Amino acid sequence: MSSHHFVREGQEPGILILNYHESLGESLGQLLEWSTGLYLTESALSNFPAELIKVDGVILRKETTSLVDTFPPPIELINAPTSRQLEVGIRHFKEKKYPGIYLFAHSDIIPQLEEWVSEHFSITLINQDGKGNRLTDIHKKWYAQGQFIRSVSNLQEYPNLIKVGMIDKMHQYEVKEEGFVKIRPAQLEDYPIWYFEA
Repeated sequence: MSSHHFVREGQEPGILILNYHESLGESLGQLLEWSTGLYLTESALSNFPAELIKVDGVILRKETTSLVDTFPPPIELINAPTSRQLEVGIRHFKEKKYPGIYLFAHSDIIPQLEEWVSEHFSITLINQDGKGNRLTDIHKKWYAQGQFIRSVSNLQEYPNLIKVGMIDKMHQYEVKEEGFVKIRPAQLEDYPIWYFEA
Protein backbone atom coordinates (compact mmCIF):
# COMPACT_ATOMS: atom_id res chain seq x y z
CA MET A 1 0.00 0.00 0.00
CA SER A 2 1.32 3.45 -0.85
CA SER A 3 2.24 5.61 2.11
CA HIS A 4 -0.45 8.18 1.28
CA HIS A 5 -3.28 5.60 1.50
CA PHE A 6 -4.70 4.86 4.92
CA VAL A 7 -7.34 2.17 5.29
CA ARG A 8 -9.16 1.71 8.58
CA GLU A 9 -10.38 -1.69 9.71
CA GLY A 10 -13.81 -2.32 8.26
CA GLN A 11 -13.49 0.35 5.57
CA GLU A 12 -12.73 -2.16 2.79
CA PRO A 13 -13.89 -5.80 2.45
CA GLY A 14 -11.96 -8.34 4.48
CA ILE A 15 -10.39 -11.52 3.10
CA LEU A 16 -11.58 -14.99 4.12
CA ILE A 17 -9.70 -17.96 2.70
CA LEU A 18 -11.35 -21.39 2.82
CA ASN A 19 -9.32 -22.85 -0.07
CA TYR A 20 -6.07 -21.47 -1.40
CA HIS A 21 -4.02 -22.39 -4.47
CA GLU A 22 -0.68 -20.78 -5.31
CA SER A 23 -2.06 -19.65 -8.69
CA LEU A 24 -4.24 -17.19 -6.75
CA GLY A 25 -1.23 -15.36 -5.29
CA GLU A 26 -1.46 -12.38 -7.64
CA SER A 27 -5.15 -11.84 -6.84
CA LEU A 28 -4.42 -12.05 -3.13
CA GLY A 29 -1.49 -9.64 -3.43
CA GLN A 30 -3.67 -7.00 -5.08
CA LEU A 31 -6.34 -7.31 -2.39
CA LEU A 32 -3.83 -7.10 0.45
CA GLU A 33 -2.95 -3.57 -0.68
CA TRP A 34 -6.34 -2.40 0.59
CA SER A 35 -7.81 -4.99 2.94
CA THR A 36 -7.19 -4.77 6.67
CA GLY A 37 -8.36 -8.22 7.72
CA LEU A 38 -7.05 -11.62 6.54
CA TYR A 39 -8.50 -14.77 8.07
CA LEU A 40 -8.10 -18.29 6.81
CA THR A 41 -9.20 -21.73 7.79
CA GLU A 42 -6.91 -24.43 9.05
CA SER A 43 -7.43 -26.43 5.84
CA ALA A 44 -6.17 -23.51 3.72
CA LEU A 45 -2.86 -23.40 5.61
CA SER A 46 -1.22 -26.26 3.71
CA ASN A 47 -0.91 -24.17 0.50
CA PHE A 48 -0.77 -20.72 2.04
CA PRO A 49 2.56 -18.81 2.31
CA ALA A 50 1.94 -17.82 5.96
CA GLU A 51 5.62 -17.03 6.48
CA LEU A 52 5.38 -14.27 3.82
CA ILE A 53 1.99 -12.75 4.58
CA LYS A 54 0.64 -11.37 7.86
CA VAL A 55 -2.41 -13.35 8.90
CA ASP A 56 -4.87 -11.73 11.31
CA GLY A 57 -6.72 -14.87 12.29
CA VAL A 58 -7.13 -18.59 11.76
CA ILE A 59 -10.37 -20.53 12.05
CA LEU A 60 -9.49 -23.89 13.63
CA ARG A 61 -11.56 -27.02 14.09
CA LYS A 62 -12.67 -27.27 17.70
CA GLU A 63 -10.95 -30.61 18.08
CA THR A 64 -7.62 -29.15 16.94
CA THR A 65 -5.29 -28.09 19.71
CA SER A 66 -1.87 -28.95 18.31
CA LEU A 67 -1.84 -25.95 15.96
CA VAL A 68 -2.54 -23.33 18.62
CA ASP A 69 1.16 -22.85 19.42
CA THR A 70 2.05 -22.57 15.71
CA PHE A 71 0.68 -19.03 15.49
CA PRO A 72 2.31 -16.28 17.49
CA PRO A 73 0.18 -13.54 19.01
CA PRO A 74 -1.49 -11.26 18.01
CA ILE A 75 -3.13 -13.77 15.62
CA GLU A 76 -6.73 -14.36 16.58
CA LEU A 77 -7.70 -18.03 16.86
CA ILE A 78 -11.37 -18.86 16.30
CA ASN A 79 -12.76 -22.33 16.96
CA ALA A 80 -15.44 -23.78 14.69
CA PRO A 81 -16.27 -27.23 13.35
CA THR A 82 -15.36 -27.69 9.69
CA SER A 83 -19.03 -27.65 8.63
CA ARG A 84 -19.50 -24.16 10.15
CA GLN A 85 -16.25 -22.40 9.24
CA LEU A 86 -17.80 -20.40 6.39
CA GLU A 87 -20.63 -19.21 8.63
CA VAL A 88 -18.30 -18.38 11.53
CA GLY A 89 -15.91 -16.50 9.22
CA ILE A 90 -18.66 -14.42 7.63
CA ARG A 91 -20.27 -13.65 10.99
CA HIS A 92 -16.87 -12.53 12.28
CA PHE A 93 -16.47 -9.95 9.48
CA LYS A 94 -20.09 -8.80 9.81
CA GLU A 95 -19.71 -8.28 13.55
CA LYS A 96 -16.61 -6.16 12.89
CA LYS A 97 -18.73 -4.05 10.49
CA TYR A 98 -16.86 -4.91 7.29
CA PRO A 99 -18.83 -4.00 4.13
CA GLY A 100 -18.14 -7.45 2.67
CA ILE A 101 -15.49 -10.06 2.01
CA TYR A 102 -13.32 -11.45 -0.71
CA LEU A 103 -13.86 -15.17 -0.30
CA PHE A 104 -11.26 -17.62 -1.62
CA ALA A 105 -13.25 -20.83 -2.05
CA HIS A 106 -14.38 -23.34 -4.66
CA SER A 107 -17.42 -22.44 -6.82
CA ASP A 108 -19.50 -25.28 -5.35
CA ILE A 109 -19.97 -23.09 -2.27
CA ILE A 110 -22.25 -20.64 -4.15
CA PRO A 111 -25.58 -22.05 -2.86
CA GLN A 112 -24.39 -21.49 0.73
CA LEU A 113 -23.57 -17.83 0.05
CA GLU A 114 -27.09 -16.67 -0.82
CA GLU A 115 -28.17 -16.28 2.80
CA TRP A 116 -25.18 -14.02 3.59
CA VAL A 117 -25.22 -11.54 0.71
CA SER A 118 -27.27 -8.39 1.28
CA GLU A 119 -27.46 -4.77 0.26
CA HIS A 120 -25.03 -3.99 3.09
CA PHE A 121 -22.67 -6.98 2.81
CA SER A 122 -21.10 -8.12 -0.45
CA ILE A 123 -19.21 -11.31 -1.25
CA THR A 124 -16.75 -11.59 -4.12
CA LEU A 125 -15.76 -15.20 -4.74
CA ILE A 126 -12.20 -15.78 -5.96
CA ASN A 127 -10.92 -19.10 -7.25
CA GLN A 128 -9.49 -20.78 -10.32
CA ASP A 129 -12.70 -19.94 -12.24
CA GLY A 130 -11.80 -16.25 -11.81
CA LYS A 131 -13.31 -13.43 -9.79
CA GLY A 132 -17.00 -14.12 -9.11
CA ASN A 133 -19.77 -11.65 -8.38
CA ARG A 134 -23.45 -12.03 -7.61
CA LEU A 135 -25.75 -10.33 -10.06
CA THR A 136 -29.33 -9.30 -9.29
CA ASP A 137 -29.85 -7.04 -12.29
CA ILE A 138 -28.37 -6.50 -15.74
CA HIS A 139 -24.69 -5.58 -15.55
CA LYS A 140 -22.79 -3.52 -18.11
CA LYS A 141 -19.00 -3.31 -18.01
CA TRP A 142 -16.07 -2.62 -20.34
CA TYR A 143 -14.17 -5.78 -21.28
CA ALA A 144 -11.13 -6.41 -23.44
CA GLN A 145 -11.37 -8.54 -26.56
CA GLY A 146 -10.72 -12.19 -25.72
CA GLN A 147 -11.78 -11.84 -22.06
CA PHE A 148 -13.64 -14.91 -20.79
CA ILE A 149 -16.71 -14.81 -18.58
CA ARG A 150 -18.04 -17.91 -16.84
CA SER A 151 -21.36 -18.53 -15.17
CA VAL A 152 -23.17 -21.39 -13.48
CA SER A 153 -26.30 -20.12 -15.28
CA ASN A 154 -26.82 -19.68 -18.99
CA LEU A 155 -26.20 -16.04 -19.95
CA GLN A 156 -27.97 -14.02 -22.61
CA GLU A 157 -25.77 -13.99 -25.70
CA TYR A 158 -25.14 -10.73 -27.52
CA PRO A 159 -23.12 -10.07 -30.68
CA ASN A 160 -20.16 -9.17 -28.47
CA LEU A 161 -20.61 -12.06 -25.96
CA ILE A 162 -20.64 -15.55 -27.46
CA LYS A 163 -20.85 -18.91 -25.67
CA VAL A 164 -17.78 -20.98 -26.46
CA GLY A 165 -18.43 -24.09 -24.35
CA MET A 166 -18.54 -25.59 -20.87
CA ILE A 167 -15.66 -25.89 -18.41
CA ASP A 168 -16.17 -27.76 -15.12
CA LYS A 169 -19.97 -27.27 -15.15
CA MET A 170 -19.56 -23.57 -15.95
CA HIS A 171 -20.86 -21.93 -19.13
CA GLN A 172 -17.96 -20.10 -20.77
CA TYR A 173 -18.39 -16.98 -22.92
CA GLU A 174 -15.88 -14.93 -24.86
CA VAL A 175 -15.88 -11.20 -25.48
CA LYS A 176 -15.48 -10.86 -29.25
CA GLU A 177 -14.70 -7.16 -29.43
CA GLU A 178 -13.36 -4.68 -26.89
CA GLY A 179 -16.15 -2.56 -25.43
CA PHE A 180 -19.14 -2.59 -23.12
CA VAL A 181 -20.74 -5.98 -22.54
CA LYS A 182 -24.10 -6.66 -20.94
CA ILE A 183 -24.29 -9.61 -18.58
CA ARG A 184 -27.62 -11.09 -17.59
CA PRO A 185 -29.13 -14.57 -17.43
CA ALA A 186 -30.80 -15.98 -20.54
CA GLN A 187 -33.97 -16.36 -18.45
CA LEU A 188 -34.80 -13.41 -16.20
CA GLU A 189 -36.31 -15.72 -13.58
CA ASP A 190 -32.78 -17.14 -13.02
CA TYR A 191 -31.73 -14.06 -11.00
CA PRO A 192 -29.70 -13.90 -8.84
CA ILE A 193 -26.78 -15.42 -10.72
CA TRP A 194 -23.04 -15.62 -10.16
CA TYR A 195 -20.61 -14.84 -12.96
CA PHE A 196 -16.81 -15.02 -13.07
CA GLU A 197 -14.30 -12.90 -14.92
CA ALA A 198 -11.69 -15.46 -15.96
